[in-house]
Amino acid sequence: NFFIGPPGFMMEATVKAGVDIGIVSGYVKFAGMVWYYRVPDPDTWGAWAEVEVGGSLLWGLVSAKAGIEGALIGQGTSVLIYAVGHVSFEVCWIEVFSGSIWVTIKVKSVAVTPSGN
Repeated sequence: NFFIGPPGFMMEATVKAGVDIGIVSGYVKFAGMVWYYRVPDPDTWGAWAEVEVGGSLLWGLVSAKAGIEGALIGQGTSVLIYAVGHVSFEVCWIEVFSGSIWVTIKVKSVAVTPSGN
């Protein structure tokens, strides 16, 4: 996806590749986005990226997937950084575990001063 116009721009891309050799299959996916949005004040800008991998055995009898994604979001001179990792497992096509962990960092000024909430 791509957009460019008077209020700013946005560009997004995803690439996914996989393999399936009968009883074993898997994939890897890469995705990302960048944007700049010019609003009255302050402007908003950022970037986002994701990587995910997954696989299964015996046509899905046992499967798992895991991924990590993160974003850098700016508004004027303030910056927010977030990241999340996730994992899930299935046995006999029933999800037996799913979990995630989030990390967020907020910076009030790009100059130097970090602030925790």
